[in-house]
Amino acid sequence: MSIAHIPCRPQTLCLKPDATLMEALRLMLDEKINHVPLCDGDGRYCGVISTAAILQELIPAGARGEHGLSDLTFAGDATRLLTAHLHDLEARTVGEIAKTATPVLEENCPTLEAALLLSQNHAPLPVVSADGILRGMLSLRAFLDYLLRYAEAEHAR
Repeated sequence: MSIAHIPCRPQTLCLKPDATLMEALRLMLDEKINHVPLCDGDGRYCGVISTAAILQELIPAGARGEHGLSDLTFAGDATRLLTAHLHDLEARTVGEIAKTATPVLEENCPTLEAALLLSQNHAPLPVVSADGILRGMLSLRAFLDYLLRYAEAEHAR
């Protein structure tokens, strides 16, 4: 069986790579989601932006990355510093920091393969058609809900 029967968040929520980080943040907060897929002008999937990636951009560069500071308690309340960095989000695009190496699920992907990829990524994964057009995002919650409903229906027979 493939994932074709599993409901996923529709493609209507997507951004172009030239959208600003502030636009992405506002969309995610308004829609109460943590990930938004990026699509080119033809609707082809080209990456995903997350609230975590945007938050990381607000943290001073010296604390980011593999060799950055791991403890910032010495800075005290840096709310003003973080909010000052919010203004920088207007000048930056989602394409600059989007994750592009995310696994992609094709519409005919077997459910076991989808389960493996979702368990390894802990974030919704894009579902695309054979020609790369985004069909939606499949979340862990939607996948597990489908499996539970399927199991209950099988048990009822």
